[in-house]
Amino acid sequence: MHLFLERRAWAAPRLGSLAPAGRRLRAVPRPPHGVLPPSAADVRAEAHRTSAIMLLLQVVLLWSLSCITGAQQQAAADSHGDDATTHRELSLEALEAMPVNFSSGHRIVGGLEASPGQFPYQVGIFIEKGPIIKRGTSFCGGSILSERIVMTAAHCTPRDTLKITVYAGALSIRRDESPKITVDAFYAHERFSKDLLNDIALLHLSSRLEFNDRIQPINLPPKDVGPLAGLKVVMSGWGRTSTHGELSPVLRYVESTALTNLICQVPYALFALIDESHLCVSGWFMKGTCMGDSGGPLTIKKDGKIMVVGIVSFGIKFSCNVSWPPVFTRVTSYLEWIKYWWDELEKGHKGHGVKWLE
Repeated sequence: MHLFLERRAWAAPRLGSLAPAGRRLRAVPRPPHGVLPPSAADVRAEAHRTSAIMLLLQVVLLWSLSCITGAQQQAAADSHGDDATTHRELSLEALEAMPVNFSSGHRIVGGLEASPGQFPYQVGIFIEKGPIIKRGTSFCGGSILSERIVMTAAHCTPRDTLKITVYAGALSIRRDESPKITVDAFYAHERFSKDLLNDIALLHLSSRLEFNDRIQPINLPPKDVGPLAGLKVVMSGWGRTSTHGELSPVLRYVESTALTNLICQVPYALFALIDESHLCVSGWFMKGTCMGDSGGPLTIKKDGKIMVVGIVSFGIKFSCNVSWPPVFTRVTSYLEWIKYWWDELEKGHKGHGVKWLE
């Protein structure tokens, strides 16, 4: 679909014009004092602005129509309690619950294979959930904050969670070579909502991690970390290599660029409000996250330090195979929350909504 804008230069009338023989010249009235007719350059600039606006509207319309069509064809997302219904209605999908099967794919979406110790703060998280007769296992990522605390997404810890196991220092989660530690308690944000706001949770490990060259904590950013838009960011995980693919058996990563929320809101206009507590990353050239990457870290390097600035949260259902920006929980929006519940979990408090696992 192409729209064409006819451009016509506005010609200012002359004060006098040639008249047929025998007729007197009639002066054309001057414009009011201080009001000048637009110049040709002004007209051209306005035409360019109009063309740009029309092109943007076309992109939004085509993107939205494609999303609707793709969402209708995509199978329904795995259930996540009462929240899953809203995700399907909005054509949004938390990038998580999926059968724990592994593929031999060569990448997460647009990514590369990680080397040993390249992402020592990354963990893999297996979540067992559901009643005994219908028990299932899903997979998420997470970030090590301390010897006992791991940060992930709230939607990775559903109400019917029975057991959580964390793999630390792993490059291949298919091999039984990395430390596996169970989680004895977790706390998901008390205001985690159906539209995936406040998508953050902390896990408390049943035993301490032993730090080495492959297992290390990640730095939290300062509150005044500054604007992130335009900065290079790194995503890592074992998520699906495509929309209908299986988990990658090997940790992979991809580099991209952080976006402004205003730009990110354009493709999500019909589906979600991009809140100030969200952070988006460019998905151009098929680079981004997919199901199974949820809860994993989005990092930047600043002042020589690697910092976790985002938690993989959600995207459009079929976004693994298209240039759609993945959405993250913005860590700087939750620094006080993180520090408070980190302390509460370390103290072993059993109230205030902390869920303890047997």
